[in-house]
Amino acid sequence: KKMTEVKAIGFDAGGVLITGIPNKLFDQLAKKYPQEKWLAGAQRDPETNAKGQAYNLWDKIKKDPNYTTRQYWVEFKEMFPSIQESPEELDRLLLLTLHSYKDTIELARRLKAQGYTIAIVSNHVTYWLTESLRKEGILDVFTDPNLIICSQEVSMAKPSADIYKLLLTRLNYTPETAGQVVFIDDQSENIEAANRLGLQGINWHAQKDGIEKLKARLVELGVKLD
Repeated sequence: KKMTEVKAIGFDAGGVLITGIPNKLFDQLAKKYPQEKWLAGAQRDPETNAKGQAYNLWDKIKKDPNYTTRQYWVEFKEMFPSIQESPEELDRLLLLTLHSYKDTIELARRLKAQGYTIAIVSNHVTYWLTESLRKEGILDVFTDPNLIICSQEVSMAKPSADIYKLLLTRLNYTPETAGQVVFIDDQSENIEAANRLGLQGINWHAQKDGIEKLKARLVELGVKLD
């Protein structure tokens, strides 16, 4: 079977291009406010009361364009009443925890220079994502705003098939040619969803797996890295 020629590469943001959120901030707040015993894992475990509620809040903001980050923090503070910081201060602190994975950005730059189309599909909050991409200089590499798809902005999130179909549409691909698109994400369920639609998924986390592993996977798929 002839290998499908890859022409476009989509990147997740958190865990791939930039550090994930908001766990790092939650961890910092958990140290400062030990009495808020659920906070240390606030987003990780939807089962446990306050943790679960904080998780539901994230679920809500990532798909609702009318739900502001201020509203998010106001509701968050109601769950964790000891927290003294204002919503504005929490927004600022959150953005301070966001950093880029330089190796991934450099790889994206190289792929683009070699003629591949590059895109971002992220479950994220529009303001937080845009600010972090701008702050870290990532918008200098991903220059087409149409190919930066943020779940909050489009009211759909991975692993829903709709957001991958939107990516294909914006790249001018059909389900028949979806195999020409590679998608890199750190969550296996998001990769399984991409694969089901015919994209070629790579499950990879910048910190855990390292850049050489990603390059090797891309080369296996026929991507040329000069």
